[in-house]
Amino acid sequence: MEDREVVFGIARLLPVRPRLIEADRGAVLQQIKSGVFMKRKPFLAGILSLLVPGLGQIYGGEGDKGAAIITAAIVIGNLNIIILPLIAMANPDIPKAAPESRKVWAYWIPRVVHDVVSMWSITFWIWAVCNAISVTRKNSK
Repeated sequence: MEDREVVFGIARLLPVRPRLIEADRGAVLQQIKSGVFMKRKPFLAGILSLLVPGLGQIYGGEGDKGAAIITAAIVIGNLNIIILPLIAMANPDIPKAAPESRKVWAYWIPRVVHDVVSMWSITFWIWAVCNAISVTRKNSK
């Protein structure tokens, strides 16, 4: 009896036994994982991650990490969007007769929180670019 393999819904005759084909598949998968078929460029991974944080990690071969970074970037971006209206609503001209506690909550807290979130956003973005480059270098060896 002849051995058959189905590729894209088409049956074809195989000249070898199925277990040899499985071994060949394993070798091909190993070559794919090692990057023989697609030589990844670290510079391109950095550019991709600069455009969309996490995209460079996906390109570099670490899809789970890339998805986590994209999710974190969305969360951090949304936090920044939520805090910006607080700053717009904060009254920069606080009357001198206003209590000291109102000055802190209305003027300083929104600005400080926005600055901290912005600093973390920029730091996170720079880290994502550097990590994409290092991940791609590591996975392309």
